[in-house]
Parts: sequence; C-alpha cells; structure tokens
Amino acid sequence: MSGLHTLLRTAVSDPAAYVLATVVRVEGSAYQKEGASMLFDADGGEYGLVTGGCVEEGLKFEAERLLQEGGMKLLTYDLRAEDDLGWGRGAGCNGAVTILLEVLHPARTKELLELLETRHTLLLVKDTRKGTTEIERTMKATAVKETAVLMEDGRVYETIVPREQLLIFGAGRDAAPLVHMAADLAFDVTIVDPRPARNDPSVFPEAAHHLVRHPAGYLAEQQVEADAVVVMTHAFEQDRDIVQALQKQGFDGYLGILGPRSRTERLLQSRVPETISSPVGMPIDAEGAEEIAVSIAAELIQYRRRVKTKAMLEVMA
Repeated sequence: MSGLHTLLRTAVSDPAAYVLATVVRVEGSAYQKEGASMLFDADGGEYGLVTGGCVEEGLKFEAERLLQEGGMKLLTYDLRAEDDLGWGRGAGCNGAVTILLEVLHPARTKELLELLETRHTLLLVKDTRKGTTEIERTMKATAVKETAVLMEDGRVYETIVPREQLLIFGAGRDAAPLVHMAADLAFDVTIVDPRPARNDPSVFPEAAHHLVRHPAGYLAEQQVEADAVVVMTHAFEQDRDIVQALQKQGFDGYLGILGPRSRTERLLQSRVPETISSPVGMPIDAEGAEEIAVSIAAELIQYRRRVKTKAMLEVMA
C-alpha cells in the first residue's frame, strides 16, 4: 500500500521543498510495485522507500537537481544484473524499475490532501512532457482499493485512494500494539470504547479517532463504513451485540473477532461463516499481545491485497 497520504501530510507545510518519487512501471521482480512512493526534502531527508535501497542514493542526487530545475523527470533503473557492477547487487531487486520524480506544488498538494481526508478517490493525469498534474476525476466511492499506476505515451495515470479505515471495538492493553502496527500500515484507526481513561490519545497516540461511546449505542446510530473491523472488547455480551449489529447492517468488509472459534460460535449461535475471521489473525501460533497484533496486521494486509481490483481502467473509461 502506498503511503502517499502520509507523505503528503509530511510535505504540506512546505511542498515546494519536496520531491515525490513514484514507481510507475516494473518489468520483472522488484522490492516495490507500481504506486509505491517516497519523498526527498531540500535538506537531504528521505521518507519511505521505493526499492530495497537499490536506487535511493541515485534518486536523492536526481531529486536535488530537480529541486533546482523544477518539473518532472522519468528515470529507469535496470536492476536485473547480479554482478557487482549491476544495480541489483543481489538485494532482491531483479527487474527494471521506472520512477517518476516531481517537485510538489503547494496549492495542488494541499488540494490533494484535503480531498483524501474527505474520503475522495482521485484519478490524476501527470504529463511528463509538459510537467503538469491534473485531477481528472474525484469519486466518493469506487471499486479501486489501492493506489495504482498506468503509464502510456508519456502520461502517468494514477489513482489515489484515501487511507483505509480500521474500526477497533475495545481499548484494552492488547489493542495498543495493533493500533501501532495498523497506523504504520497506513490505516486510519478509530477506537470505540466507553472508558475515557483508556480510550484517550495519551494511551493510543497513533489512533486517528477516539469515540468514547458504548458500542451498542454507537452502532444503533451509526452505519459502519469502515474497510475493516476488529472486535476485542473481552466482554461476551458486548461482542455479541457488536457482531449482531454489524450483521444487521450488512457490513461486508473485513471482520475479525478476538478469541477462540468456539466462543465466536456461541456469539453467533451458529457456525462461523467464511466472511468472519475467527480467531482473528493469520495462523502463526501467536502468543501475547504483540504477536497477536502481528498476526492480525498480516491478515489485514492479505485482505487488502485480495480486495485490490483492476478497476482503475473502469475509472478511466
């Protein structure tokens, strides 16, 4: 998942002092796919990665030049050579990678960030010959689930999606590592828990939203539109009410429930459908809050990849 939303937040204070690098074409295998991006600033700072470190030093030099010249630049690195003279150097980069460098423009960067933060999906057209970026289309809802890039005839077509929404019911101590990892994976995390002492930015600083509400009351008033939900209140009746309310609403995103499968069957009073992850997380024999968080984060990544579609072409049509 591209961290573009996070990168724009970093750059919005002074966009003209940053160069954005975006992978726009990969031939063969590479550390990152199309849509991966990173930032370079005027002081030599770097944010993110577009390869496993194979080309970043060269990109940094090119970014410094571009800050002086302005505009855009396409660069292709052939990483397929395995000898010491080749770019790949056995680091797992074994493809040809084309990267677009562009100096960010203040007004456009602010506009993109505002649209993303109001849950718009964007289709951008970047003309590398003219050095221009135009917002071709904005959408409030679309089948596109991840940033995607297509390059043809000197133009780069890029869909940019808002950060995915993860809703966590429960602010127990075991939620902390999950919130931290999910935020690092570019999820906007919302915690729903009625305890103000627990559901607080001082306890969960990486969470985007803290809703100090009882889950039943929240779900009675609010249609859940999150991409993913994890239920971990540790209270059987609360969990049962949450799951029943989500089913009544017709929630069709990722739904994971903490605890043994037998407990979830008691919650549902039926067999657990394939649409519910129970016990939540990848089966890695996890023990303790940190390892369980790793297993859940891995399953969220898997879900993210599975729902990724080729709908970009439909958006462009």
